Amino acid sequence: MSGPVAGVVAAGVLVAVGWWASQTGTPAGGRVQNALDLRERVLADRQRILGDDHPDTLDARNNLAVSYSEAGRVQDALDLRERVLADRQRILGDDHPDTLSARNNLAVSYSEAGRVQDALDLRERVLTDYVRILGDDHPDTLSARNNLAVSYSEAGRVQDALDLGERVLADYVRILGDDHPDTISARNNLANSYSAAGRVQDALDLGERVLADYVRILGDDHPDTIRSRNNLAVSYSAAGRVQDALDLRERVLADRQRTVGDDHPDTISARHNLAHARDVAAAVQQSDTATPITDPAHQHPSEPPEQPE
Repeated sequence: MSGPVAGVVAAGVLVAVGWWASQTGTPAGGRVQNALDLRERVLADRQRILGDDHPDTLDARNNLAVSYSEAGRVQDALDLRERVLADRQRILGDDHPDTLSARNNLAVSYSEAGRVQDALDLRERVLTDYVRILGDDHPDTLSARNNLAVSYSEAGRVQDALDLGERVLADYVRILGDDHPDTISARNNLANSYSAAGRVQDALDLGERVLADYVRILGDDHPDTIRSRNNLAVSYSAAGRVQDALDLRERVLADRQRTVGDDHPDTISARHNLAHARDVAAAVQQSDTATPITDPAHQHPSEPPEQPE
């Protein structure tokens, strides 16, 4: 078979392969590398058959960036997302939904790379664009507002993050309902803002609800479930519930080793957090048998405070 019909068939096969990668390569299934390998092949095939600027090629490039991010290859994801945004601006224009999505995804990569101000600046623009083009209550606008609240928190703008987070959660509950994954994500982010504001019990109460919701709706091994388990451990630690924090840290490390492997940045972070939790538990146990509270053994190890995800 040759000619236009063959091209259509080939493009259809590539779409099917790309879809299969997106369905089977989820981190929760522990197949991150398989998805990444397949998406690299899909991109190469689409570039060869459809050309660099075909919409399906741009989508494949975007999907590969997602796999890089899931695999912890932060700089590779960032580089590819910068290219995707430039391509979509050039081909589709500034206000096309795919361009707005690419801008949002690049902000995620800036955040993952620790480029806090770049992420914040881009998310402010994304939110302005979504409000102007889609309106206040569109799900993409709510998501952009939620992401901006995260950037405010990362930038240390605690009250801004808290105010925006409370608005976002109220909007999600009103528009999407209590059990929508985006609503639960907003609740998780608000719990993080409570933690940053020193509202320890509020953060703990909301974090316990978030984890229960994620387990019920997404299952034990979903990345969001594991992330919320990590965040709840932070809240337990802040509340002085040392053993609860330690138990949860052990579970988070085991979950991440099983789902994303030993060398993933999230696993390395979980291993560090568990070591710190064990040091704290040992210091507390030692202080229980030491004399006055001024005994140095009563002091927690001098590590930076744990941060929720």
